[in-house]
Amino acid sequence: MKETILRSPNIVIMCEWSGYSINSKDAKKKIQDLINWFASLKFRFYRLGSRSEKCAPQGFNEMTPEYLISMPDARERGSLFDILIIPGHIDPKKTL
Repeated sequence: MKETILRSPNIVIMCEWSGYSINSKDAKKKIQDLINWFASLKFRFYRLGSRSEKCAPQGFNEMTPEYLISMPDARERGSLFDILIIPGHIDPKKTL
């Protein structure tokens, strides 16, 4: 996966996770490591504002890696995270 991502300068990754609802320090650490790895490569993170917007750019809300790591457990919010991971040189409002 890492090699494919590194060879793909315009890659956009959409993922959904609920890792913090897993009561495992190991799972939390892996998610934190993944977020930090993408951040180290200058990727930016966006949360999809509403599923009804069908991934429309106006529904993207940029999030910091620190905020992603500290977000409350999905059970507390009643939903999963819908996150787009986008290279820093791409403007999601214009390209997606």
